[in-house]
Amino acid sequence: MKDTVEGSEPLPLAAIVDPMSPDTSPVQGVMTTWLCNACGHTEWYASDAKLLRHPRYVLGTTGDPCSGCGGSPRIRIQARERAQSAVDTVDRPVAIRVSMWGWRPLGNFEMRVCTTCGLTEWMALGIEELREDEHACVNRLVGGEMEGRGGPYR
Repeated sequence: MKDTVEGSEPLPLAAIVDPMSPDTSPVQGVMTTWLCNACGHTEWYASDAKLLRHPRYVLGTTGDPCSGCGGSPRIRIQARERAQSAVDTVDRPVAIRVSMWGWRPLGNFEMRVCTTCGLTEWMALGIEELREDEHACVNRLVGGEMEGRGGPYR
């Protein structure tokens, strides 16, 4: 899988991409995707997780064990979206939902990367204001199905 930074060649998808990095590569923690071709379950793994560092992205570590291998610590990384054009130059947290009144994020995402096996899990934070909104595709799930609609919601 590849990612792009404005004005450059596609890069390997990474846990952290820092185009301003003084290193030779702006990529830290190249991501590998494991996909089950029977059910579609997908898992993300970051290589070289112990080397992940960046004062803006890395939020510290957590002592809770990895759900994959039981190892710890796990590195907390704020998921960020980079500007994709010259007119949009803001680097900001990935929002769970953006309100319809300007760019006002409701919640954001954090990645937790296991330093033992590299399993990367996404955690939703700040979701207190998030409400059901059919137009924004925000639906409440009960037992894996949309409430009042029946059928799976994925």
